[in-house]
Amino acid sequence: MEYKNIWKKVLISGEQVRYEFSVSKAYNMACMILGCVGGIAIVFTSAYAVGVLVVLSSIFYFGWLARKSNAYAFTDKKVVIYRGWISSELLEIEYDEITEVLVTQNVIERMTNSGDLVINTAGGDAENIEDKQKIENIDDPFEAKKKLDEIRESSKK
Repeated sequence: MEYKNIWKKVLISGEQVRYEFSVSKAYNMACMILGCVGGIAIVFTSAYAVGVLVVLSSIFYFGWLARKSNAYAFTDKKVVIYRGWISSELLEIEYDEITEVLVTQNVIERMTNSGDLVINTAGGDAENIEDKQKIENIDDPFEAKKKLDEIRESSKK
């Protein structure tokens, strides 16, 4: 378990992580390459310092920070979304509150077999994005949805 210290802080006694994941490595690599290419292009337009900053920021964020600061888990009781590095945010969604799970993919995500899980909860407006919880840029979102569906189904028994 890569995020064992996080789960130790947030899970109740006896609760088990059934599936854990983070931001897609392939998606991050694609974004890091695009950021570096963009930064190098800026360097050649005489804005050397800005270009170097773009390259270094892309490498830092997509190469390390995005995966370290986003941890997701499906436990035997709920979905856990943990975000943060300096400050943090924790969102827990009980399985019986989930009314809909959508998979979305943009062009880069389609090319890297990554995407988003958008979770709508009871009382939420399906048309209002603020009422949905999004797990962004994960590897194989269809597989993650399948795992979530299986765990939700087994938790009903």
